Amino acid sequence: ARFLNAAGRIHDDRTAAYWRELLALNLGEVWGRVEAPLLVVYPEADFLTVREGHERIAAVARAAGNRDVRFETIAGMDHAFARAASFAESQARYGAPDRVLHPGFAELLVRWLRDRAENR
Repeated sequence: ARFLNAAGRIHDDRTAAYWRELLALNLGEVWGRVEAPLLVVYPEADFLTVREGHERIAAVARAAGNRDVRFETIAGMDHAFARAASFAESQARYGAPDRVLHPGFAELLVRWLRDRAENR
């Protein structure tokens, strides 16, 4: 109970039931079923996830036969697509209403989508 906020929720306002359900999933199996082109992006200032987890998603999808998997990183971006120079800044400013979105994700996504469209 000491990890719950006043509303009975954990960290980012998700319930304990949500986390139990998520932890019960075999995410390797889920990612292994993705047959569509897959862009896996790790924001380098993300204090909530680790690079190895994103690399693993890409590896699992490739190993399952997906031939169109791309792994990218974006420096200076956090979990919420905002600018952050470090994990500490990302954590301190997480959810702040005045955070500034990092343009790198939109730029990467547009390039990736254009590449998919041009190579159909």
